[in-house]
Amino acid sequence: ICGLGDINFVYRGSRLVNSDFIYALVIFVGRETKLMLNRNQVPFKFSKFEQILNRMIVCILAFNFALCVAFGFAANVVAQPFVALQRASWLASFAFDVCSWLILTSWMIPFSLYVTLELVKMVQAQWVAWDEQMAYEAADESKAGAEWDAEYGGHRRHAKTKNSNLNEELGHVDYIFSDKTGTLTENKMDFLKCHVNAIRYGPGEMEKQHEFMQRIATPKGMPAFDEKRCQFTDNRLAHRTGHDRIVDEFVTLLGVCHSIIPEYPQGRDGPVVYNASSPDEK
Repeated sequence: ICGLGDINFVYRGSRLVNSDFIYALVIFVGRETKLMLNRNQVPFKFSKFEQILNRMIVCILAFNFALCVAFGFAANVVAQPFVALQRASWLASFAFDVCSWLILTSWMIPFSLYVTLELVKMVQAQWVAWDEQMAYEAADESKAGAEWDAEYGGHRRHAKTKNSNLNEELGHVDYIFSDKTGTLTENKMDFLKCHVNAIRYGPGEMEKQHEFMQRIATPKGMPAFDEKRCQFTDNRLAHRTGHDRIVDEFVTLLGVCHSIIPEYPQGRDGPVVYNASSPDEK
């Protein structure tokens, strides 16, 4: 029997690496947990136009009801010339007249306007999805994953409208507040240059320092060199690895101080997939 500690705790959203399965006990679940108690119901979003329209509809309803009450009161105040139409109860006659006028004047309430607005917004959402000026062309084809091919076709990603209630609000946007970098932008970290032992390494540095060297062939069992994604074209760093102690320390720290885990979904002979806790580091 051994005690369990933090090393045996698997957090929500974790991924198994180098393990086919694990035996686990699910704890801290249910409606009384902190995560569930902090969840708020997503409110239904109304645009400014819809808020104004709702207020106008309420005013029309109030005016229509007041008008029908006035007509019902006037119908019972005036003497009825036809004996067959006279009613025994004044209150029942008043209620009947008010309901009759409500039915007759129901055309004043524009119920079909809501249906027309929903149809217009649906068409607008489709036009947004078709707009070529709002499409994104992946500069790096390796970042256009399978979800792009299945959903948008090819490596061109169009806008996707998930909610058409706020279409008219797009023209009123003046400022955009983002919680962090990467929400509305792309965090792109490329290894371009480095400075090791008073020597600069990076694109164009071999020509500047007149120390041109050929690229070392990729060792067997390692991922193939990607010329499109890798922009570090200085071959001197690889040549001096194993011969210069400071270069060895730099390369060791560069290869160890991160949380990237290489995976081989198709075996050691297949392509390598890099996973990390942070999308920026990946």
